[in-house]
Amino acid sequence: MELIPMGTLNKESLGFDGKPANQRQNDLVMSLNLLQQANLIQYQDTSNKVAVFGIDRSHHAKENGRPEITSALSTVLSHLITSHTSFEQDLKKRLIDIYTEMPSPLPTAIDPLSNKSDKATQRLLDSIIDLDAPDGMRTKLYEYQKRSIWKMLKRELCPGYILDPSLIPMKDENNSDYYIDYSTGLGVCRTPTRKWDDVRGGLLCEDMGTGKTCICLALILHTRHQFSAPPSPFTGVYSKLVPFVPSMTDVDGVSDLFPRMVLPPLTVIPTLRDLAAASIKVHGIEYRRFEEQISASAYELLEEYPVFYHHIDNIQSSRAKSTTLEIYLSSATLVIVPANLVDQWCNEVNKHTRDFALKLLVLTSNDKVIPEVKILASYDMVLISQARFAREHEKGAYAAAKGKLPCCHRNYTICRCPPLRTISPLKQIRWKRVIVDEGHTMSADLSNHALLASKLHADRRWICTGTPTSNLANLVPSATSTWSDQSDLTRLSSLIFSFFQIHPYVDNKNLFLKEIRKPFIDHSTVSLPCISLTTLSSVKRLRHLLERLMTRNRPEDINQSVTLPPLFEKVVRLDLEYFQILSLNSQIALIQANAILTEREDQDYFFHPSNQKHLRQVIDNLNNGCFWYSGGGGSYATLIKGTLQQAKNGLEAHYSTDGGKYPPTDIALLKEVIHNLQLALSDPSWNTLIAAQDVGYFCQRPKVMQQEALIPSSSLSTGDDLGVCIMLAKQILRERQEQASLENQDPSLILSSTSSKLNYIVCQILYHHPNEKCIVFCQSPNAIYYIHEFLTLAKIRCLTYRSGMVRLHSC
Repeated sequence: MELIPMGTLNKESLGFDGKPANQRQNDLVMSLNLLQQANLIQYQDTSNKVAVFGIDRSHHAKENGRPEITSALSTVLSHLITSHTSFEQDLKKRLIDIYTEMPSPLPTAIDPLSNKSDKATQRLLDSIIDLDAPDGMRTKLYEYQKRSIWKMLKRELCPGYILDPSLIPMKDENNSDYYIDYSTGLGVCRTPTRKWDDVRGGLLCEDMGTGKTCICLALILHTRHQFSAPPSPFTGVYSKLVPFVPSMTDVDGVSDLFPRMVLPPLTVIPTLRDLAAASIKVHGIEYRRFEEQISASAYELLEEYPVFYHHIDNIQSSRAKSTTLEIYLSSATLVIVPANLVDQWCNEVNKHTRDFALKLLVLTSNDKVIPEVKILASYDMVLISQARFAREHEKGAYAAAKGKLPCCHRNYTICRCPPLRTISPLKQIRWKRVIVDEGHTMSADLSNHALLASKLHADRRWICTGTPTSNLANLVPSATSTWSDQSDLTRLSSLIFSFFQIHPYVDNKNLFLKEIRKPFIDHSTVSLPCISLTTLSSVKRLRHLLERLMTRNRPEDINQSVTLPPLFEKVVRLDLEYFQILSLNSQIALIQANAILTEREDQDYFFHPSNQKHLRQVIDNLNNGCFWYSGGGGSYATLIKGTLQQAKNGLEAHYSTDGGKYPPTDIALLKEVIHNLQLALSDPSWNTLIAAQDVGYFCQRPKVMQQEALIPSSSLSTGDDLGVCIMLAKQILRERQEQASLENQDPSLILSSTSSKLNYIVCQILYHHPNEKCIVFCQSPNAIYYIHEFLTLAKIRCLTYRSGMVRLHSC
């Protein structure tokens, strides 16, 4: 009987300090005695503390969990002091805390209890750390990248086991693993009593800029000689080189082998060469590692005949008859990426891998037919856009033909049309690996690419994303809430069910909700004395699941591997342009007028609790006003005129009221509001700009050519003598097109814009772009649009990405 050192209890919490015991202390003592009577734990009274030991019951018969035992375990564990994270500390944890505190991958020896532990696998894992990069890669990997690849490959080759969600993973005082089984009454166990084979894959959650694409390419190169394996439980593998080749489980002895090799009459007897080639393929031998030692004809024979297994599939509806499909084993990795990242992946392949190191196929065009299965399976890597991938799931794309084929039978005696496909070639391959870049979109259950991805035959599955859920993108714990945790766990559960298909959750979708999500959401709202063991242990059980599934290096560990150049931060304070001053002062005046005229009460007041949505819009408008704001609509000038009249009426009402209606400070502010609004409305050029709803550009051009200008130089106080006018970008671009067709020189010299911030950013880019690449991050979509517009006018090549839009390209 092994005693497991679980931790200690303070004598004060037990009432052993000589003072009168309270109800909580009595409950703890009763719980200890109950667990000891049930032969689940033992405790020893020492001079300062009470040591608690669990009795290993791994080999005891299962019992039905007794409620009083579970309650007693919860009481003792909530007070237990350990050298590791305590349950009391876990009560304060949010999902983002678990995510950010996950340890970085640490290469170790393979767990001997793993479902695949052999010396060859250990040598391959060791080579990842020892080598600068895999064969075929020209880029030297950083240490943190090698550690991520090590963990990813370890999960692929010896993934280990997933615990039953009712098992609580623990560490004893000697840092050894043990488990608490609260559902069957076993109590403390050294080895897990219920477990399932873990998935071969997971989530690569490295932060942006750490080289996730490079890590994936290195993983592909490390394993490009490996082939996918048939699904478990074992399925017979066949080759068309011979009528039948026994699988590894069939070959138990010579007496069993020969009876199975009896061939039907008139069957061509395969040659010894064919038998050897088929045996190599069926047994998954990595013959490509020995390409230089194999003759060209033998290698061609091995490559020509892929092996397959049979899979029963229903390709149309629940009423259709089941169809047996041939699923071909392959060494190919299918990489699914957003359409705007296909070029980036191609560039990364060219940059990081040596010439011809990877046999690559790129599929993006909706009009291009996907190659046949045998051709597709011969590649090392197939890169496909999400849009092209989703099209393979469209209704009717590969529907079985009904009636006559739309072929050439009217013009030819024999039909010469190729047979119609009844299933996508992507679903006829057992991919060695599927990688989905920006794969958090796979949590959308009803999207075409998510539905098809869940139906792919794949040996290993990876999602590559820096933001596994929307709320984990902001790594600030204070910015999250219970609602955000619930939303994130719902998305994670969708990935667990549909894409990764992790047991036991895929068999019972309510299991994750009942055992993981609901207890975790409840754990931060329940006080310690009355918390259940399920809720108390939710953080440990969720942490165990995420640490297995996710691969991520902490920023501090990355900094130890990468020496970045020093960061120089400079705050630049800019004076606003004249028209910006009028606009921003008008915005501020509108807010001031609202506060004064509503007397800061009722629902018309911007800061009233019921106006949170409108207040956010007001603040966004102020933020945009520091860049450029033109009212957001054609009625902005009307709004300003109306507010001006209301301010005048309010001032008159104040003076006509005995004792005044507003305090002196508000009267002074109201007069300032009237002054600023009158100043803006009295400027015709500002009114023209506001009506145009766009940024204006100061251009120098001859006066005779200013009829197309939005504001001619004669209307500007300093523009008449210099020929400076204001034009819109669409006017300048249209004029350039007209002048280009006439082979004339562009008559407009762009001097600046009506936004000082826009001027500064573009001037800095113009100064640095000949020798440097510039990246501009911006929160405002309007700012992104105008920066792109100005760079287009300046003829600077740029790429613009914005959420919810297609990439903009300027040359």
